[in-house]
Formats: sequence, structure tokens, C-alpha cells
Amino acid sequence: MNILFYVSNLSYPPMEGAHARTLELIDTLASRGHSITLSGFLKKTSSFDKSLYQKDHSNIAIGTFREYSGNYISQALKNIFTKTNIPAADIVHFEGFAVISCGINCKSPKILSLIDPWAIRQSRKAAAESNITKKIIFRAGAIASKILEKIYLNKYSYVHVVSPTDAAALEKSHDLKNVVHIPVSFDQQNMSPKKTDYSTNKRLKVVFWGDLHVEYLLESLRWYLLHVHQVITSHIDIDFYILGRTSKAYIFEKIPALLNSSNTHIIEWTEDLNSFLTSMDIAVLPDLSGTGLKNRTLHAMALGIPTLGSTFAFEGICIEGPASKAICSTSQDYIRSLKELSSSSQSRTELAHTLKNIISSNYDTTAIAAKWERLYNKTYDATLRSRG
Repeated sequence: MNILFYVSNLSYPPMEGAHARTLELIDTLASRGHSITLSGFLKKTSSFDKSLYQKDHSNIAIGTFREYSGNYISQALKNIFTKTNIPAADIVHFEGFAVISCGINCKSPKILSLIDPWAIRQSRKAAAESNITKKIIFRAGAIASKILEKIYLNKYSYVHVVSPTDAAALEKSHDLKNVVHIPVSFDQQNMSPKKTDYSTNKRLKVVFWGDLHVEYLLESLRWYLLHVHQVITSHIDIDFYILGRTSKAYIFEKIPALLNSSNTHIIEWTEDLNSFLTSMDIAVLPDLSGTGLKNRTLHAMALGIPTLGSTFAFEGICIEGPASKAICSTSQDYIRSLKELSSSSQSRTELAHTLKNIISSNYDTTAIAAKWERLYNKTYDATLRSRG
């Protein structure tokens, strides 16, 4: 099958996030014999190196990319008035909210992968935001996103999101019948090193990581430091590591009073994320908002790290039975779980293995690629039947 991926942004070498998972899916589909072309839009600040990517992936064609600045919502609005020529293909897989209007004149069978619904995302950001100006901006973004979703989503054969929770919400909010959810994939075989030693370090090492330029993640860290970390240090000998994808100066500017302790460490950058994470005893992801499946959560689970997180961090992930110990709804939940995990290597091992098994069962790359192939074939066949 000839598949055109028309995307709104990429990074290569791939970083953690939805776009890294897209490149993983593309690689897998190409290895299964499909003819793949990449095209679309790239942010001016994107780290996508087209020459390097083509060198590393000679079996994947690189089409035309246009640069843009600003955010996804502004680009989605601009694309309404921009003539977009989409090359013919058996299937055109549009990805990202920014290209929501680009498929309107596409004659090929088409699928839009939103990843997560933008109107819901902006609404949640507004609810979590304390700054009045930003709250208003997010609310305006939610309104604009909802209008665009209502106009364009029913133009596609299928609209894809990664979370079943988001799929249900999108169906209800827009009365859509064409919504599907297929999760992101994690190729566990190629993820290394994985954590295998669950004896603790001399001081318990706990890690928080995420882009602290994202407001709700910054607020999540602030909340955790104030309500959990400052309390748990009186019970456990602990080192808390923050990998925030930004400078120490930025973090100290945003939350200075909460970082003045010898057991809090800011890591600006690491060359090998997996090795750094697996050197930790526990990962904490106290997200206060967000939509979609959280790649950070799935990444930690796949690496075999005992992970504690909020309901938002685990939203859309099948967490049941023993795995539900990973979900912490209150500061007391975190404190209680950290105490238990710090004192028992068996508890750490059991939680890590339970979470890792969820990844193996639900997010295997080959299985996810097969789901996409079935959806592509279904879309292609239905389009041919409709044309007579």
C-alpha cells in the first residue's frame, strides 16, 4: 500500500513524545513492505533533519515540507486559506491538529490522527491555569479548536485519537461516528537499558521529568514539591531529581523557594535518557492536567521503572488490579506509596513488572502497526465501494 503521512511537525533524531512514536510507526510500516512518503509542515524551530533522516531511512521518501511559526491552533486557522496540494496515494494519513483543514480537497482515502482532541486539551489547560491572561488565551483556543473540529472532523473517513477516554469524549462532544482509538506503540525489544535491579540506592532516588515550559507540568512539579516532597523527606532519606528540559535558571526563577535543599537536583540535559531513568528507584508523574496517552508514563512503564502518577498521568491506560497501586489521587497517596516502595524491594519489583506487562500486552509495536493496517484497508475498501 502507498501511504502518505502528511504531518504537522516532527523531530529527528526523535525525541520523547507523540511524534517519536509516529516515526516508529512509519519505520515499522515501511519494514512490512508499504511504500511510505513523508510530507507536510515543520515548525521553524523543529529539530527534524531531513538529510539525516533520509540517509538513515533510504526506504522512506521525503516529500515537500513547508515551515511555519506559532502554535498549532494559529497554523490550523492559516491553513484554511492556504492552497494545499496533496499527492495521490492509497491512503493519506494526516497527523496533528494543525493540518485539520488540509484534507478538505484530498481525493484519496484519508484519516486524521489528532493524537488528542485539542478543544478538550485547551479547556483542561484553562481550568488548571492560575494566570488570568493565560486562562483567557486557553479558553479562546478551546473555542477556536471546537469550531474547527465541528467543521472538519466529519470530512475524514476516520478521526484517530490515542486514548479511549478521549475517543468517548470526542464522540459525545461532536456527535461523531467516525472516531477510532489506537494507542501509541513502544518497541520494548529496542528499548535499552531496562531496569532489572530493584535494590535501592544508598539514598532513594526519585525522578520527575517533563518539559517544564508546559505550564501544567510546571504546576505539577510545584504541587509535588510543596505537598509531597517536603513531607516525605522527614520520613525517608531521599534524593529528588528533576529533568525539566530547560535551564536551572528558568526553574529557579519559577519555583525558587521550593528548590533550596541539598536533596533536590536539577538535571538540565542527559545524553542517554533511558540509562538515566533506569538508574532511579521510582518515577513520579503528578500531572495536574493533559489529554491523550502520556508518553512519559508509558516510557517509564516500558523501561520497568516503579512509577507513581496522577489519574491524568495514567488516563486512557488500562490500569486494573495490582497496577492500580500506581495511581495516586492525593498527596497522602504519594506519601503512603513512597513509604511502602522505599521499604520493600518486592513491592518495587512487583509494581514495575505489572506495569511493564501492560505495555507488552497493549502497546507492542508490531500489534499497533497491524491495527493501523486494518484501518487503512478498511478505509481504502470503503472509499472504492463508495466510488462504485
